[in-house]
Amino acid sequence: MLVIKKLSQESYASFADADSLGQFLSAEEIAGVRAGEAVAFVMLIDSRMTGALVMAAAAAGTSPAYLKVYNVTVLEDVRRHGLGRMLMCMAAGEAVERKVWFLGCDAQLSADVQAFADAIHFRAGSDPAVLLLDLSDVEGLRHG
Repeated sequence: MLVIKKLSQESYASFADADSLGQFLSAEEIAGVRAGEAVAFVMLIDSRMTGALVMAAAAAGTSPAYLKVYNVTVLEDVRRHGLGRMLMCMAAGEAVERKVWFLGCDAQLSADVQAFADAIHFRAGSDPAVLLLDLSDVEGLRHG
């Protein structure tokens, strides 16, 4: 069974598998979640941690404001099944709940990450250092 858990400052302490997070998140990203500066989504398949996403808890930028996605990781043996896209959908839902209509990420990406960002329609914005995903564009996360 696939489960995605949201980790925030409040829920982190009760997350039973916090020791395994280091496989997916850096110490800095974990510290950001614990400090309330970031939110993480952790994917479990049959109780095995298989993926994670970390995003900022507060919007950055103006015209447009966006929530920055820092990291999306899925274990290599379960990639290419839409699991990264599911994590991005969770991030999109979090952004919409906060009334922020864009997700952002660094523009300097590895080839694999760039292919993923292109597939879900991250595009250059006014800041050349940031790629943006317009959450009002239903083509991105749905089709890719």
